[in-house]
Amino acid sequence: MKNFIKIMCACALFLGAVSCGNKNVQLTDGEWRLESMHAQDETFVRMDKNPSIIFSDTSNMVYGYGGCNRYFGTYQKHSGNKISISTLGSTLAMCADIDTEDMFLHILSNAASYKIKGDELVLYDTVDKKIANFTLIKNQ
Repeated sequence: MKNFIKIMCACALFLGAVSCGNKNVQLTDGEWRLESMHAQDETFVRMDKNPSIIFSDTSNMVYGYGGCNRYFGTYQKHSGNKISISTLGSTLAMCADIDTEDMFLHILSNAASYKIKGDELVLYDTVDKKIANFTLIKNQ
């Protein structure tokens, strides 16, 4: 009987530990790496250096790496899963992927809503068309 109780206690501890690891991922939980972006019926996938985005949890700032330059701006969460990203600026280095970076920044400024499922963030435009997919790469 004592062994049965020990096994049950061990199972309860294990299940408790597993359920604690399943917290809901939030926009501000870390750095999101771009996996693909969709514009003008085309899909663009990873560049040599993947763009990323970080949503500040202490301000309405958004910043990251565009594939060539560092960028920064503001974001606003609205009711439900609505979002707007604006006032984007960046450093001014010239790179081979500068056109793709410009497209990435343009896509960010067109984001109107988002969904997070597991470690995946998807941005949508105003007509609910998927415009970008990201993967969470670093928890803060």
